[in-house]
Amino acid sequence: MDDSLADTRPTFSRLTEGKATQSWRSAVPIVVVMVAVVALVAYLASALSSSSQRANVAERDTAQYRDQATAISKQLGTMQNELALARNPGRTTVVL
Repeated sequence: MDDSLADTRPTFSRLTEGKATQSWRSAVPIVVVMVAVVALVAYLASALSSSSQRANVAERDTAQYRDQATAISKQLGTMQNELALARNPGRTTVVL
């Protein structure tokens, strides 16, 4: 065979030598940081959602209290008018 031609076949020394690569060791901190960021975003979204729900409940309660206060004010006004009429009945006409 002709020895003057160089061997141009690719070599797979990295795969065939059995040495472990170190690239996964540099990826571990990145994976941990990414998991922590995703967990933090999920926590903040949950906290924001729960705060929003509490704000909606507080607004609804405030509206109910306002409606109750309005109803009580109207009832008080009616009672004051009735009391004023009871104190001063005015003239009554009796038909025989």
